[in-house]
Amino acid sequence: MNTAHCGECEWTATADASCQDINQAMIDHYVETGHSPIVRESVLREVLASADEPAPRTDQ
Repeated sequence: MNTAHCGECEWTATADASCQDINQAMIDHYVETGHSPIVRESVLREVLASADEPAPRTDQ
């Protein structure tokens, strides 16, 4: 599930299906309010999960 939050107001959106749905919601929010600091939680979870993985070896 994708979730987006606006850092300037209480706006939140979620979408189960495609990233396109949440992207459109974020675009619509920006157009309506001018607020741009929006965070997608699904992306943050992916980044944090990959940070726990060991870095690939380059000396092989």
